[in-house]
Amino acid sequence: MTDNLQQSVNFLASFKEFKHSVKFHLTMAGGPSAALCMYMLKSVDIIDNISSNAIDKADEETMLVASEIVKSVAQNVRDAIDKYASEDQLSEETIKAGSALSELIEQDWGVSPIRQIDYKNLLLSRINIALQSLSEHTDVKYPLVTDSGGNEL
Repeated sequence: MTDNLQQSVNFLASFKEFKHSVKFHLTMAGGPSAALCMYMLKSVDIIDNISSNAIDKADEETMLVASEIVKSVAQNVRDAIDKYASEDQLSEETIKAGSALSELIEQDWGVSPIRQIDYKNLLLSRINIALQSLSEHTDVKYPLVTDSGGNEL
C-alpha cells in the first residue's frame, strides 16, 4: 500500500472515531454543549491540514479531538458521581467506578492515533461501568455505551 493510500486509510479510521465521539456527546448531553462547540472549532484546523495535504497531521488532530470529546463526557459523569457521593447517596461500587474514571481522565496517552483509539475505547468502557452503576441510584436507565463499530464495551 502506498504511503498516501495508508495515510488516507488511517485518516478515515480517525474520522470514524471523531464522528462517533460527536454522536456520543450529543446523546449523553441531550444536544450540543459549549464544550462540544469548542471542540468542533478544531475541525477547521483538520480541514486546513487536509487541504494542505498534511494528512498525518489531520489524522493526529482528528483522533485527539475525538478522545477529548469523550473525555469531556467522562468528566461530566465523574462530576455527577462526585455530587451524589458528597450527599452520601452512592454505593462503594459506584464510588470505585468514579475513582477509576478519574484516574483514567488524568492519564496522558500521548499523540499516537492508535493509542488514542485505545484510550477512547477504555474511557468509553469506564463511562459505561460508571453509568450502569450510577443508574442504581438515579433510577435513570442509561444506554449501553458502544465503540465506533457498534460493539458494546
